[in-house]
Amino acid sequence: MKACLLSYQQIPLLKSEIDGLHQELMHTRSAIDYEKKANIELMEQRQAMENNLVSMAREVEKLHAELARVDGRPWGAGSLLFT
Repeated sequence: MKACLLSYQQIPLLKSEIDGLHQELMHTRSAIDYEKKANIELMEQRQAMENNLVSMAREVEKLHAELARVDGRPWGAGSLLFT
């Protein structure tokens, strides 16, 4: 009987602990959702930057080729006007 009374008295404390754990769980889930969204945005930014880098590398290669072509020509009046 005494053990039953002690268990009964602990019920409000246990309910309070469960409520606290539930709130902590909800907060943690919200934090995880926020982190997922932030990670997705960072991945999209990374992909855009990577695409930009590839485009810039192509442009550099074109400029190198053009420079090599121009350097092969004799320098004279008007030689840069018709490139």
